[in-house]
Amino acid sequence: MSYTCGYHQIFLCFCLLFCFSLPFPVKFDELHLLPNLKSTLNKSTTSVLDSWGAANSICSFNGITCNDGGFVKEIELSNQKLTGVLPFDSICHLQSLQKLFLGFNSLYGPISEKLNNCVKLEYLDLGNNLFAGSFPDISSLTQLKSLHLNNSGFSGIFSWKMLEKMTNLTALSLGDNPFDRSPFPNQILKLKKLSWLYLANCSIEGKIPPAIGGLTELVNLELEHNHLSGEIPMEIKRFMV
Repeated sequence: MSYTCGYHQIFLCFCLLFCFSLPFPVKFDELHLLPNLKSTLNKSTTSVLDSWGAANSICSFNGITCNDGGFVKEIELSNQKLTGVLPFDSICHLQSLQKLFLGFNSLYGPISEKLNNCVKLEYLDLGNNLFAGSFPDISSLTQLKSLHLNNSGFSGIFSWKMLEKMTNLTALSLGDNPFDRSPFPNQILKLKKLSWLYLANCSIEGKIPPAIGGLTELVNLELEHNHLSGEIPMEIKRFMV
């Protein structure tokens, strides 16, 4: 009988240790992932990342918001004089990350296709930076509600087709990037929740399709400084001042 009790006690202790230890490896990883991000931005002149160290809890880092489980759900570092190349192989290991705001900095270099691993992202702002090269196809980010890439140095072919899967988008800002010339992207016509659309100065050519009037939630539309031709459809004249 005593042996049976002993085995039961050992088994119970093992189960308790297993159950209570499950979250900690993930948090331990996150504690190392964010300093990795900091190290890639080590040329930045800002002090906003000074709190990003092992002596502090992740959720107390400047610019970091955690969910109720203590995992990172938001990074808000807009307009912080950041410079460096973004390590999306680290960033996208933050498995609860929903919001990533890095606009109005001096971030540079290419954007890795590893961004596709941030599958829970709902808000992504990389606008007003100094990136180079084409922007990758991020078709896997189907939960996006807001995508801001404007004025960030992207060039080459833009994968308009990937927008077809982003039907939750309410704000899309891609303007002021020297993309390769392309016709007006019909994929945008499927984004029925759009309220904000900024496509100025991004090498769109040809006619504006009248079907754009089907975007009934639109309150802001900017298409200037492109290579458009033909008449302005009656359906969008409500945006003209």
